[in-house]
Amino acid sequence: MPRVEWPTQMRRKTSITRSFLNALKDCDKSFAPLHKYLSARPQTYNFYMADEMTPEQAAEWVKKLMESYLTKASEVHFKPYVKQIGEGLQRCMKLVSAAAKTNKETSEEVLRAIVVLNHAYLEDFLRKVALWLLPIAGEETLNKIPLAGVAGRAEKFQLGKLAEYRGKKIDDVIRESVAAYMERSTFNNVTEIMAFLQSVNVNLPSREEVDSSSSAIPRLPIEGDVLGLLDAMMKRRHHIVHRADKAKTGDGLQEITETDVGVWLAATMMFTLSIATENFMQRHKQDEFRKAVEALAKAARRRGRR
Repeated sequence: MPRVEWPTQMRRKTSITRSFLNALKDCDKSFAPLHKYLSARPQTYNFYMADEMTPEQAAEWVKKLMESYLTKASEVHFKPYVKQIGEGLQRCMKLVSAAAKTNKETSEEVLRAIVVLNHAYLEDFLRKVALWLLPIAGEETLNKIPLAGVAGRAEKFQLGKLAEYRGKKIDDVIRESVAAYMERSTFNNVTEIMAFLQSVNVNLPSREEVDSSSSAIPRLPIEGDVLGLLDAMMKRRHHIVHRADKAKTGDGLQEITETDVGVWLAATMMFTLSIATENFMQRHKQDEFRKAVEALAKAARRRGRR
């Protein structure tokens, strides 16, 4: 995650801003060891030699193979998401810095543009998650997605619509349908986002779960404050895009401040980082992988004795 320099003006404002800035610093410190671990050079091990190992060597072999597996898995299922989060945050923070150097009227217009850009990155991140997880979701979730090329309700299409997919694998048809569906999908509030995450079995941790967790990978709790700020950001974006951010009573525009935008950016970053981390952990659980590797080693030993 790239280091972000927050404008001096923002650091001096409300206590909630300071609390989120502290959270950002904690994130930076917590994820540094993880980035170092994930950037380690993967190694390859020959499991056919397992029958020649001592129990201690076998345990070490399993550990190293698991680390190699997680490193390679992170290249696909973790790093791209963190890179996207960092890219969006850096672009937004450059605009925040620019807004602080101009007059109040222009500054507020820049801040409005940041809200829209931040929401666009949030939606793009969620689509990226969907393109990975929806194709492997269960029947109930997939039933809500229409077949690619079919207009109307998801549950209604005639058999002839499958003709264009002759020769294709079912998995490919599902992926194409998910991609077409997500291309025109939007997320307008936190309720919709949480319903989506539930449909793909991504569970975000509470503070209690994080405090009691024994995971070596840092986890970020998502609770009411973060969700409330996220929802406020999405409502403000809607008002900017569809009502030109006009004041609800009287003339002029609604006021917007660096503090508003700062806490919305922090909440978005924490929320998306938590999704990326929990999704990776839930899809690549170490205990499940260890069992699979141990079974593989036993099979290799049996083959070696034949």
